[in-house]
Amino acid sequence: YRAGRLDEALRQLDQADRLANEPNQAVQSSPAYTWFFLAMAHHRLGHGEEAKTWLDKAVTSTEKALGEQKQGTADVPWNRRLTLKLLRDEAEALLKSAPAPHSPEPAAKEKEKTEEKRKAESGKRE
Repeated sequence: YRAGRLDEALRQLDQADRLANEPNQAVQSSPAYTWFFLAMAHHRLGHGEEAKTWLDKAVTSTEKALGEQKQGTADVPWNRRLTLKLLRDEAEALLKSAPAPHSPEPAAKEKEKTEEKRKAESGKRE
């Protein structure tokens, strides 16, 4: 997702969500992490309803976990509370904006810039 490879990110995130739901999997982290990223990836791809569905699921899960922490019925480590808050803030802010058109991967853009710079520099030497 962070590299801008949104279609690949969706495949990986869907697989992570499926694996977390398998009965033999010992989940070490919150599934809300995956759900926040699914919401953001779907939004950036223009899948508004699906993005909203994943965001709602992630927010509900996060609020439940944090509520249990406050009631003393669960121990949610400080770093998990922080990362869930940061991801929630990022996802909610992103979903308030209009979906951006799917653009080339940031790495591809950087490669293009480097190639253009190299060509320009080699042109100066000639």
